[in-house]
Amino acid sequence: MGQTIPIDRTTGGLSVTGDMSLSLAQPARFAPDFDFRVDLSDLVVRDYLAGLPVTAASLPVRVTPDRVATSGAVRLGTINTSTTLDLQLDQGNVQNLTVSARYDGQSEDAKQLLGPLPNYIKGRMTGDLTFVQDARGRRNLAVTADLARTSIDLAPLPYFKPVGQPASAEARMILNDSGLQTIESFSIDGPALHLLGNVEMTANGQDFRSIDVRNLIIGDSNLSRVSVQNEAEFLQVSIEDGQLDGRPLIESILDNQGQRDANIVTGEANSEEENQLTAKRHSIFTRCAIARASAGPPQ
Repeated sequence: MGQTIPIDRTTGGLSVTGDMSLSLAQPARFAPDFDFRVDLSDLVVRDYLAGLPVTAASLPVRVTPDRVATSGAVRLGTINTSTTLDLQLDQGNVQNLTVSARYDGQSEDAKQLLGPLPNYIKGRMTGDLTFVQDARGRRNLAVTADLARTSIDLAPLPYFKPVGQPASAEARMILNDSGLQTIESFSIDGPALHLLGNVEMTANGQDFRSIDVRNLIIGDSNLSRVSVQNEAEFLQVSIEDGQLDGRPLIESILDNQGQRDANIVTGEANSEEENQLTAKRHSIFTRCAIARASAGPPQ
């Protein structure tokens, strides 16, 4: 339970009221029973959900032998949320922890929770998140987002959504002690836009190991698949079966990695259905490879 409620990383004040009954006979005639109300103030829990701090000016908590529950206004990093927590116990052992929150914040703030996001989505996001930890310690996070108050700019691809037009996003993630481990699935839907995919993170959760985007549809054009592998000395990018010119997309990925001096040349296609491009300094490869600024394997 200490890993679920990290007392060693928690600061703040508290006051407790409630009832408790216990047997003074030896051996005890019945198990202790209690029902406490704990009022927390100036709460700070460091490095909690996905590595983010949790803070609250005040928060009421109810504690019984088989349950810890609370709800109120909580900040997750810099994201404002209205949060409900339900921790179910069996003889002191965690059976299930569920944290549900309605959040409201800027896309820049969401990067703290969702890992390294591209700069294609900017603006105010609202939505819901649900964090679940089971009895075996497995942690999952599901997030939905309303992107109506954001802009989506996929330049140099021919797509721009201004603020005010409806759009939405969903993601399901697996977390570990380092934070984000895997984005099992994500999707974005907007006017004349649809994509879905998944992301694998490095062991330290600070960078991506691979990105796979499928069914990227922009207007009447599409790319069947875009995959990016973060290799030790280069990025390997493959674009398959599409009607869009992939070179601007490669250049965009190149710019995001700080590699503006690499060459973009057309490589050989393995089949009629596959359009693969190459981007490695002074070399041509069947697959696209973008040289890294400073070589080193992903951690």
